[in-house]
Amino acid sequence: MLEIPTVYPTKEEFDHPLDYLSQPRIKRLGKNFGMIKLIPPQIVDNLSIDVKTFRFNVRLQHLSQLQIVNRCRLLFFKQLNNFNLSKKKKLVPYCYVTTDVTNQRLFLYDIFIEVLRFYSNDDNLVYRDIKHIVSDAALWRHLMKKFQVNVHPIFEAYLNDYYVYLTQNRYIIPDIYPKSLLEGPDSQDDSSEDGEDDEYCLVCHHDSHLIMCDSCGKWFHSYCTRISNGICQNCIIGNGYYGFRVEKEQYMIDEFEKLFCSDDVETPDIPKLENEFWSIVNNIDNNKIVRYGADLQMRNTKVSSMHPMNLSNLPTCAESLFNNLSTKNISGMTIPWLYVGSKFSTFCWHVEDQYTYSINYQYKGCSKVWYSIPEFYKEKFERQLRKRAPDLFVKQPDLMHQLISLISPYELEQIPVFKAIQNPNEYIITFPKCYHSGFNTGFNLNEAVNFITEDWLKYGIQSINDYKITKKQSIFDCFELVINILREFSYDATNTHNVSFVRSCYSSLLTVYNKNLRMSRKILSLLETSVLVSNFDDLGITDDYIFCSSCGTICSWSFVLHNKNSANDLSPNKKRRVITMDTSNIAKGEVYCLEDYSKMLERDPLLLHPYDKLYYSKAFREVSQLLKQSGTKLDKM
Repeated sequence: MLEIPTVYPTKEEFDHPLDYLSQPRIKRLGKNFGMIKLIPPQIVDNLSIDVKTFRFNVRLQHLSQLQIVNRCRLLFFKQLNNFNLSKKKKLVPYCYVTTDVTNQRLFLYDIFIEVLRFYSNDDNLVYRDIKHIVSDAALWRHLMKKFQVNVHPIFEAYLNDYYVYLTQNRYIIPDIYPKSLLEGPDSQDDSSEDGEDDEYCLVCHHDSHLIMCDSCGKWFHSYCTRISNGICQNCIIGNGYYGFRVEKEQYMIDEFEKLFCSDDVETPDIPKLENEFWSIVNNIDNNKIVRYGADLQMRNTKVSSMHPMNLSNLPTCAESLFNNLSTKNISGMTIPWLYVGSKFSTFCWHVEDQYTYSINYQYKGCSKVWYSIPEFYKEKFERQLRKRAPDLFVKQPDLMHQLISLISPYELEQIPVFKAIQNPNEYIITFPKCYHSGFNTGFNLNEAVNFITEDWLKYGIQSINDYKITKKQSIFDCFELVINILREFSYDATNTHNVSFVRSCYSSLLTVYNKNLRMSRKILSLLETSVLVSNFDDLGITDDYIFCSSCGTICSWSFVLHNKNSANDLSPNKKRRVITMDTSNIAKGEVYCLEDYSKMLERDPLLLHPYDKLYYSKAFREVSQLLKQSGTKLDKM
């Protein structure tokens, strides 16, 4: 596996890092390799915490469960046995069966999912009728070729009844605080949210005459959902959720180093450590758990250096686009996070939020091994993961944003993967849309933050559309940034942005303005009222943004507050419940972006409610004036 390129900026280039990283040569390297390593000409005093007093919690990482297929096999095994419990059937002893002749392991999940794949495409999982399946000779020939053994008896003995159940029951009850089926109902950690364990029905939210599910520990009414033999429907179907447990004990950095420092710090054998790490990850029987102090927020810190390559300064240095946001303090994005690693602690495959750049600096400790997949192969990589675990992506559309899935880079087919070995006083910089992952070879201490430059804009806008598909919420409003850039260009003589970049901003804003204007006029023709929201605080909304409850997008321009009451309930003899705009109603999932509101009415026109109201987040007249002003100025240049 080739290593990523290493760059050595001069002191002058290092003093202007975003200009340096925007050079065509550097951008070309980033595009081709996904990441670069940067060796600084001088050491910058970065760390802004007191290591003697800083205390932190750690994640417990069960390595083999992070391997995406292993986790699917274990979740399926748990779901299958929950089904067997609910039907008072004999439990399956493990997630695989062993053939008599070859002593070969045949994972039940693999057989089940291969049946679905045979009838499905990349976008949809198709459950054919069980009568068709058991009599389809072409299917069983395919499975015989795939597994090199006749799996028909195995399917009939272990999977037939569960398959029939899933053809009839695939609805998952929404759960704000889900638990993984790989944890017991009593498992708790310090990450639990307030109210998670309140005793109320997960369906109707009332708190009387409840039954607890023996698998997940959630409460239900028997008339709200099926509870068969103490097992709820969610635990039989499975929601695919998985998360790291957080250890209750807190550590100090020096204490953590003494406990988890490796023996081979001086001369690490990286290839040997790689082989050992991936061997553990791939072995479903391996129960190794490691500790990782990850995504640690550093509160009340003092910046020890004003140099722009101090990671507290970089996101808002002179050339950064983050300066054009009204909210510049975004934890984990513009405010650095700290990472305290131990041997084989890992960061799973992911791209950065909204396809931003990231930069990671190592202070001390053992090497950190990185893997990168360049942006050109992002979609191909995602297709390969979906092919391995199609049902998991159906249940968790934003799976690859959760940082919980591994697959060995050495197993990928026709996807170039590059490697980096990061040591103290070295920076790793990831470029937009680069998938990356890796592991720590021992104790180490790193800090990371995000940044954006002018060439990022097209990626940021693309992320909006991509996030709507996976229902991932954005961290900041890309169009707020674009509007502020155009305001600066139009009205501020000190504007420093490149003219071609401003033209891109203008074009992007004009496109989205026209689209939203057309949609709002269409919606307004259906609704009786519209309101311009000048200040969310006046409405009791404390969040920076309002998100669509359907697709998760930021409602940058306008949204509809939808009344869930049926319009048929508005007879004179019935009490009307008119929704007002406040935080509680937002939380009930009654806010829609205009696109999803239109789709909802196309599916069922009867959902149009006379009390639905259109709210404008931005004044279209002001944006129109800004476009006119900036367009006129651009035409003169």
